Amino acid sequence: MIALSIWVINIDISVLEKSGQSFSKTTTEWTRSTRIVVEKPKIYNGTIRTNTGSHKRSNSQGDGGFILTKHLRSNNDKQDLKWLFKGKQWNYSTKCNAEANNPGVTEKNKSNIIKLENNKFTGLYKQITELEMLILSYQNIKSKPGNMTLGTDNITLDGISMKYLENLSDSLKNESFQFKPARRVLIPKKNGKSRPIAIASPRDKIIHEGMRIILESIFEPIFLDYSHGFRPNRGCHSALKEISTWNGTTWVIEGDIKGFFDSVDHHILERLLCLHIQDQRFIDLYWKLVRAGYVEKGVHFEGQEGVPQGSIVSPILSNIYLHELDKFLFDIIEKESYKGKLISKVNPKIVNYSEKISKLALKYRETKNSETLKELKKLRKERNQLPSRIRTEIRLRYVRYADDWVIGISGTKEKAREIKKRVTNYLLKELKITLNEGKTKITHLGTEKAKFLGILFFVLNPKEPKLVQKYNWKSNTIIKSRITKVKIVFLAPYHEIIDKLRMKGFIKSKVRQKLNASAITKWIFLDHKTILLRYNSVIRGLLNYYSFVDNFYVFHTVVAFILRHSCAKTLARKFNLGSRARAFKKFGKNLTVKYKDIKLKSKELSLYVPNTFKKTRKFLINTEIHKDPFIVMNFNLSTISNLGENCAICGEIKDIEMHHIKHLRKDNIKSSGFLKIMSSLNRKQLPLCVFCHNKVHAGKYNGISLNDLWINKDNDKEKR
Repeated sequence: MIALSIWVINIDISVLEKSGQSFSKTTTEWTRSTRIVVEKPKIYNGTIRTNTGSHKRSNSQGDGGFILTKHLRSNNDKQDLKWLFKGKQWNYSTKCNAEANNPGVTEKNKSNIIKLENNKFTGLYKQITELEMLILSYQNIKSKPGNMTLGTDNITLDGISMKYLENLSDSLKNESFQFKPARRVLIPKKNGKSRPIAIASPRDKIIHEGMRIILESIFEPIFLDYSHGFRPNRGCHSALKEISTWNGTTWVIEGDIKGFFDSVDHHILERLLCLHIQDQRFIDLYWKLVRAGYVEKGVHFEGQEGVPQGSIVSPILSNIYLHELDKFLFDIIEKESYKGKLISKVNPKIVNYSEKISKLALKYRETKNSETLKELKKLRKERNQLPSRIRTEIRLRYVRYADDWVIGISGTKEKAREIKKRVTNYLLKELKITLNEGKTKITHLGTEKAKFLGILFFVLNPKEPKLVQKYNWKSNTIIKSRITKVKIVFLAPYHEIIDKLRMKGFIKSKVRQKLNASAITKWIFLDHKTILLRYNSVIRGLLNYYSFVDNFYVFHTVVAFILRHSCAKTLARKFNLGSRARAFKKFGKNLTVKYKDIKLKSKELSLYVPNTFKKTRKFLINTEIHKDPFIVMNFNLSTISNLGENCAICGEIKDIEMHHIKHLRKDNIKSSGFLKIMSSLNRKQLPLCVFCHNKVHAGKYNGISLNDLWINKDNDKEKR
């Protein structure tokens, strides 16, 4: 096995409460979602011990250096961190003159990131320049295929070395570092327009990731619960689950900001950063980022406004910007939204009708008069046309995902118009962004369907009240009750999904009325197993995203018919079977393939088709917080970097670079060249010396076997 180097970093933000406070009295202060374990400093003979000695499992302080610890927050984002900075007392200086404004800062209690008396943070830039932070940032982004896409400098992460990171750290410290302009590409949208995406230089993304980590550690505890986009343990499903609790909502404002990522005002964003940050060198780095600009069709454009959509750091910057909108609506909700349990009362007309109906029913049982029965039916029909309750208060709700947001209103349409106007004016005056009038609209949930994050939702409002039978487990009886008209119903946009499948080639585009499955001809050159894996990826992606919808049954057509028969046609084309019927006959109803894995064990893979398409109303949200301190011991070990280790081929210890590949093929039987070695090791990066790295790219190591590969297991120099 190749030796794995695990770096760990612990960050804590110290709070200087009083002037002249000593380090021993420093406290740590965090709120809400940031989960911090505060450790007391070790005291020996009345004095605080500094970080001395080697790093061991029982000694988290180590030798005074950083320890980078990865904490798994969610299955979707395994690179999220909790931070704890403690103990290391380094000197720092910033151009914001933090010491002059805060006499409580002394030489003994300086640390990289400090929370000052004015509740602002400083020392951020110092933290980013540290080599350990750059290594951590590199490890976070190294295995993502998009980071092997060329930027304007035509350089990827391939060939990166410890020496490069050391030079990068030096350039940051002397402030000579400059971001390269991003390469801008236009992604077509369904409406015929295009969305600009910025592809930054992969090596610049190391700094992007460092900025993201630092900004998230500061702003994540500040963000409100209304925001769900690009945040740990939050996403589309958590936002939609929040909407599922909006029972009784009458009106919805569907908000969309016009060209948000291209409209962000740099000066406003700087002001928002400076509300919590007092580090001029970090602000200067921010200006270098946003002013780097982009290159489109060979022409360089300076960044006058906006944050590059597609950048690693742009999501956290956009959340910082729109956090102001969250605060604005929070104030409105706190002042105007009713906090009580009920916002309505029983309709007195219903009470009057019920009393009359009870008297007539008693009279009819005694007389059996047909006229009384007619009058009784008439009154019941009139009562059913009336609302059972009358709204006496209003209730406001709000959810935002990036630049898309919705406001739920249990009240009148006039109130909805008022809220929309206030939000529009606030965004225009305070944040200098405008709403997209074509997409921002007021929807009545009882008669129309609103749309958010690709999901349709409305309130069930049958024309006639419907009685259903329910089992009462307390009384062990079956009772009748009316269907409520307040529950939120979610629907998958079936026709949009069909159009998307047609656009992607799973359905013949010439046939508009019929759902005629089509083969994906560009996949017929892949092996049987890979074809199934690609179809399964599409199927699971659809079923997972729409797992909670009330019309989940529509995916029987999408999966069990369209995608299944498309896969059969693709395999029929590949193996020259002539028809999908012969493909089903040869491979079975789920097109199963038998194969051998790396260890030459026989396995089977089938097309994934669920046994049932019954709705579950299940939101896929992972809110589990891992409290086991040893979880890091088996976390993602197969992808930990060997940056700085010996060459994996010859054992050379000098001039080590990281060899990167974009994709890793699990089935190395079909792999060739040095890629087969990478697949056998299940690694997308390997440390190589410059000499061996050049040989790999020249194809001179294509015939090397795994047994001949030099393996540095214990850093034993005698092995070389």
